[in-house]
Amino acid sequence: MIRMIFLHCFRAAVLMLFLTNVVSHAVADSQKTLQAQVQLKISWNIDEDDSNRKGSLSMQIAGTLERNPLSVQTPDGKALTPVSLQYSSEGLSGFYNYQETVTWKPKPKECAPMRNYKGSGTITASRSRLRVQRMKHLASAYLDKLNPMQKQFLAQMPGQELLVDFYDFGCIVPGRFTVSGISRGKDCKDRDSEKKISLGRVSLGFKIPSSGEMEGHRNWTATPKTFESIFNVSLTDLPDTMERPAYKPAKSSGGNVTYNVTWAFGKTVLKPLDVEVRTVSFNYSDGSQDPERSLKLWHHGPPRPVEPPEWTRDGMNEPSAFVREYPFRVKAVFDCRRPVKTAEIRANETGISGSCFGGELTQAGDLTISGKQISGEFVIKTPQNIIGTQQVCWQWEGNIEFEDEPGKIKANLGESKHKIYIVGGVPTENVRAYKHAVKLGCEWAQGTKGGDDTFGQIWSKFWSIPAPNGGILSYEHKPEWLGTTNALLTNSKGKCGAWADFFKDTVGIHGIEIVKTGIYPKNAIAGMSMPECYDTIVVKEVPAQGNPKPARAFFEHVLNKRLSGTYYDPSYYVEFPGSLQGYENKMFSGYCRSHQVIDLINSGRTKCAQINHSEKKEREALIADCLIEVDDDETACVPNDVDECEVREEAIE
Repeated sequence: MIRMIFLHCFRAAVLMLFLTNVVSHAVADSQKTLQAQVQLKISWNIDEDDSNRKGSLSMQIAGTLERNPLSVQTPDGKALTPVSLQYSSEGLSGFYNYQETVTWKPKPKECAPMRNYKGSGTITASRSRLRVQRMKHLASAYLDKLNPMQKQFLAQMPGQELLVDFYDFGCIVPGRFTVSGISRGKDCKDRDSEKKISLGRVSLGFKIPSSGEMEGHRNWTATPKTFESIFNVSLTDLPDTMERPAYKPAKSSGGNVTYNVTWAFGKTVLKPLDVEVRTVSFNYSDGSQDPERSLKLWHHGPPRPVEPPEWTRDGMNEPSAFVREYPFRVKAVFDCRRPVKTAEIRANETGISGSCFGGELTQAGDLTISGKQISGEFVIKTPQNIIGTQQVCWQWEGNIEFEDEPGKIKANLGESKHKIYIVGGVPTENVRAYKHAVKLGCEWAQGTKGGDDTFGQIWSKFWSIPAPNGGILSYEHKPEWLGTTNALLTNSKGKCGAWADFFKDTVGIHGIEIVKTGIYPKNAIAGMSMPECYDTIVVKEVPAQGNPKPARAFFEHVLNKRLSGTYYDPSYYVEFPGSLQGYENKMFSGYCRSHQVIDLINSGRTKCAQINHSEKKEREALIADCLIEVDDDETACVPNDVDECEVREEAIE
């Protein structure tokens, strides 16, 4: 044992003497400065016991790192390259873009509390340090001169990790930053809000390849233990003996946080382009985009439109939607870091998934060159022919003539990535294109071309529907709730009017006409006095959307109707052709007066008018006397009683 320990220590001493000899003969050849750039994108979608947290952080820092003074010198005073070069800077600068939505699960008769934050700004990364370990590089000339026995002896020595060339970078973004937003309480009122965020730190440690390049890219998913730990990122491929995890937060499949990190140091740094795409707009702020080509998408919650530009270089990336068979247009703005005299710009599609645009994005007219900015409109001449969801990447390039350089040069202008929905036709009147409804409507109708095929494919999948913040949408009858798509998507549950509105919007974005129609017992209509009729509808014991035991009695019910006369009830996922009699026969137990509902539901004692399926005349009489229908744009009345029975569209919302 003592002999082995002695041999181990002897070999270690020999290795250190060897390394010392390497260092003593190395003349300085290192760069005094290095350019540095780090880009970080973090996205999260975290479900907790009572809430959902969804958001993203984009951050970029760049600048110059300066080499610390060399302390190793020859006897004549000449500086030598040390094993480890140290670079530092207190001035790496950049920007961040932060956006987050937190939604709490609502309690009965309450709105779903929500907070939405969005902010961006400039940052300075302090304590930025880069260490470059060059032992293997310095030792290579000496290792090549060793004979096989010497190389074998050296390979058996401990501390082999010292012969790895690597770089080690770290920085921290100090302080807390304020982002503003909107807070909605249980009372459904929106208020201004703000929060403080910390942007954390970044640590990188990687081997230097034979090419000498110090750059790389990593993406992974993780499930951090706390929300605050999301923003502290560490990556390495260095040996385990250096006691650093390869990924921090730890890499895990199916994680709820996604990381995307790109970095470069030295000659291969990602230099800013002389001309680079900054924004891409699908809907124009001046309203000049053709409404028959482009849909204006909306956020649910506090309803607000998706404002242009939908894509920005600093992290904004909202989806857009266009009508099939129309060549569509976009506007792009480019930053110029050198004065530009003339420019010709286009974009080639490199594609991501589901993409079938083809061809290139070309100028639709002359470009505007003003100061340090170029702007212009571009068109895709090959229209989409089918409905679907497209992920595209446009690689922008151009022939640029600069003021300070004669002749045109072909230049890379950066890339932009987009999610584009293609709908089947010009949307019907009064349809509001909420992002989630458009997403589902295009995914469900993928590959169709509009009309009955599109409608049938959407209806076939209109059950167990994903909610925007996780889980599924559900039906619940609360008279005080609003009967709108926005209410359903915001609360993840809604009454019949909300479900009918949601179905109308989901097919309406494809240009398919469908109306909301309300059905009422006639005594439920204010101003009517018909004691022989009942005022409450009683539904059979059937499951509804996301709710196996929904409420069974109510004064009204709202569903959808196609122009062909077929009825669709999205609340219960029921389809029936022809007339209200078919629907009533399939779905209703009968009708009650309001004071009899408790007896019917709780004790089973039925004092109500029942639908007799065997006696056609009685059923037809019941329909004729006690049930009316109110379409979106119609007024329903009992004959000869027009002044007392007016019912408008508001009654079914």
